[in-house]
Amino acid sequence: MVLDLVGNPLPTEPPDYTPYYGSKKAGAPDAEDIYRETVAWLAQTGCQHLVQPSMVFDYAITKAHWYECERYITANGLGYVPEKKKVVENPIIDTSLKYFKMADMAWGRIWDIVAQNSQRHFGNPHKDPMAGLLEYDPRKGD
Repeated sequence: MVLDLVGNPLPTEPPDYTPYYGSKKAGAPDAEDIYRETVAWLAQTGCQHLVQPSMVFDYAITKAHWYECERYITANGLGYVPEKKKVVENPIIDTSLKYFKMADMAWGRIWDIVAQNSQRHFGNPHKDPMAGLLEYDPRKGD
């Protein structure tokens, strides 16, 4: 059952305070880019008016922080100490995993709204392709 709710459209521009939560580096997406991209995708689904701006903001911030952690790991490595010739644990890796999990949970809340209310079928743009392969049951077909 699809609900036909009328509400205010989601603002296309992120809140004014968004730039305080990160900086744009090397062309990587920041929270403002992620917010705009998510709102544009929601507009295509027809569910834009059902999603609270704070939900999109939370997703954009956590995803931007995850990107920032990944950039740090890429630039500085996993924790190799050449003087000792060994690999040590890099705490940023744990932080990155936490941000990834939080971003995935924030996206899940948005995706649930779209999946339950959109009149058209949309594939989840954040679904893991490997998870899709593992979930595939050839007895059921596509």
